[in-house]
Amino acid sequence: MILNFVYFVVSSLAPLVYPRGYYGSVSFNALPISLLILCLAFLSFDMGVLLSGGLPKTRRVIVSGPARIAGLGVLTTLAAVALWSTRIVLATMGYGITHVPTMVTLDPDVSQMSVLSGSLAYVPLCLCLARLCSHDLLPGELRVWRRRLAWVFVADLLYYVLTGSRLGLLWEILIPLWACWCRKVRVLSRVMVLVLGLAVAAAVPLIYAQRSALAGLRPQLGENHLKLTRDYLPAAEGDLAGANLWSTLTAGAVADASRLSAIGPFSGVAEKVVSGRYSLMWGNTLGAELPLLVPHLLWPAKPVGEKIDYIINRHFNLFSFDELTTCQTELLANFGIVGLCVGLLLYGVVTERVCAPLAPGSSASEPTLFFLLCAMPLVFRVETDITMILAGLRLLVPVWALLRAFEQRGSLQLRES
Repeated sequence: MILNFVYFVVSSLAPLVYPRGYYGSVSFNALPISLLILCLAFLSFDMGVLLSGGLPKTRRVIVSGPARIAGLGVLTTLAAVALWSTRIVLATMGYGITHVPTMVTLDPDVSQMSVLSGSLAYVPLCLCLARLCSHDLLPGELRVWRRRLAWVFVADLLYYVLTGSRLGLLWEILIPLWACWCRKVRVLSRVMVLVLGLAVAAAVPLIYAQRSALAGLRPQLGENHLKLTRDYLPAAEGDLAGANLWSTLTAGAVADASRLSAIGPFSGVAEKVVSGRYSLMWGNTLGAELPLLVPHLLWPAKPVGEKIDYIINRHFNLFSFDELTTCQTELLANFGIVGLCVGLLLYGVVTERVCAPLAPGSSASEPTLFFLLCAMPLVFRVETDITMILAGLRLLVPVWALLRAFEQRGSLQLRES
């Protein structure tokens, strides 16, 4: 909800602060009513959380001493090997290193490898955190898993710097912070937190510089991106390290601030919905992306779904075809104001129920903790739509089932939840 508040409410001030930025199909006349609708929607989410807490809950089995995953160290190593194998394969094919995901959409095989790499991105990190969230770790065990977490974090940090991926770095930081906040655990020592903090502080400007340099490559389909990177990037980064560094950082920050513009397309849709001149879509965007839920392995010839922002903008006759897609905009376009509020009410109910194991003092198994932490970037991401969230969870479900198969349960105890 904090991310949504920034994207919608705070971003409504961005056109006043920086009028030259791009904010999509923003309707300034509809901004007041749009903010009122969003306030009702966020209030519905909070009501859902409160309602879920008051609903009767069934008896459940509570594990005395949360159930652990046997051989978690080996599984974490295998997950890291699988993740880096996909990254290396993409790099050797000329993809992945230059942060141009639009290239892989034109090749189905490469696209599947890219999707797999993205789905595995935070698996090693969350496996480490699942063990560190246990309250009964021995001192030696705690030191070992702290080191493993630090190695995973630093390796991913290096990858995100090389690829210029600031969103990947953001989630790499937010997931451990969320685990510390919810579970009330001290994951890292103060010295390690200081070292990693300095590493992140150094990585952020490097990522902006890398993105600026990579943007100048302009690779085309079929070109070897690694060769372009090797031939072009050192000289470009040499220029950025000089007088152009500050301008590069400023341009990157302004570009990111311009992306905090979910209020733009939302206000455009809200104006058309409130005026009643355009009919609601009644689930058209959901049906258009249903093929995403079926894995490519089971449906090799499945059609490539059209981006829902194209569908929404075409239906409501908005001028732009490259908008920032959000679940709120999709719900409003399909089901109107009432549908938006009901949707966020249900999302609040589900959120409270699903995240209950992360409450301080609660007892939860390591597979459950892993699933919740690893699903965070998928479920909490603002720039997405409903079907994309469900499609992103496909791989996590079998991984969770596999971890349950390796689960070692302690003594069980029934209590009223």
